[in-house]
Amino acid sequence: MPSQKLERLERKKKRESQKNQEEYPSQAVDEEPVMLQDQEQEAHEPMITQTLYNILKEKYELLHRDYCSLRADFSKLEEENAKLKEELHKSCISFDAVKSNGAHLLF
Repeated sequence: MPSQKLERLERKKKRESQKNQEEYPSQAVDEEPVMLQDQEQEAHEPMITQTLYNILKEKYELLHRDYCSLRADFSKLEEENAKLKEELHKSCISFDAVKSNGAHLLF
């Protein structure tokens, strides 16, 4: 991760120097860009501590397992819902079949 940050910074400075060379060709500089001491130190320090990384990794794994199980439950429920809808369309339930001979339904 820190090496990628350094590479990005170097590419950015290289683009800027090329841009400056195109704009001001007489002032072309052959030196490599110099990093400030704070930037070098920041680039070599880890972004987060190892313990925090482990905690986050465990939480991610737990959430990923939960997500996978919920996804499986969701697909099962979708299948069940599709079957129930199919059965509903096949059934021939009507108001006349439910209504008893002598009684009236009041709404």
